[in-house]
Amino acid sequence: MQSAPSFQNRRHHYLERSPPPGAPPYPDTVWVPGGDFRLGSDRFYPEEAPVRSVEVRDFWMDRAPVTNAVFACFVSETGYVTTAERGANSDRHRGIDPALLQPSGLVFDAPAGVVPLNDPRRWWRFTPGASWRLPYGRPLAGVGASGHPVVQVSHLDAHAFAEWMGKALSTEAEWEFVARGGLDGATFCWGDREIPTGGRRLANTWQGPFPYKNSREDGYRYTSLIRSYPANGYGLCDMTGNLWEWTADRA
Repeated sequence: MQSAPSFQNRRHHYLERSPPPGAPPYPDTVWVPGGDFRLGSDRFYPEEAPVRSVEVRDFWMDRAPVTNAVFACFVSETGYVTTAERGANSDRHRGIDPALLQPSGLVFDAPAGVVPLNDPRRWWRFTPGASWRLPYGRPLAGVGASGHPVVQVSHLDAHAFAEWMGKALSTEAEWEFVARGGLDGATFCWGDREIPTGGRRLANTWQGPFPYKNSREDGYRYTSLIRSYPANGYGLCDMTGNLWEWTADRA
């Protein structure tokens, strides 16, 4: 189990090893000294295997995920229209049901009971009108609030936002390296126990039998406000749970 003080101690150790070259280039960014680590896992999903040794260089990383408020500024200044809001191109999808071409997004919809886990269509629903503005295609209390992380954005949208900010998406290796918080090979970014001693959960995740019953022991049905949980060993928030995040090497 890693407590908040030990997170901070690891942070000081890394900075002593490789101090930042100067002031942060952007507000709320964190200097991450690079190094060698074991990328991937042989214990969970086949696409994460095999474990391999990777080296990453020092880099700057945003302290927390992009919020709806910041993404709204991007849209307001640029007039950008996200992939979900545009709908699909009929010329690129000939013969497809026209209903599937309208502006839409995939929305998680828990089934009523146990279902086979080899068919994600059992819990993902094509939902007209779903976008970053209305993640579920309809207003829901707390969903899409300004301090929550933006969702329903495509890889294309993420690149466009990063370019507007003058930044770039991290690579998969960089993202996993920093998500581990210095705990190379640990199951979670805080150690190997899902619930550390003391019983406090350290991430907004699913609790219960997936995909039909979330007991919500952490208090959340949807996303949580960013920074609702302690930062990891590099001082970064929400590196586990809350939402999926894009990296530069999507495939």
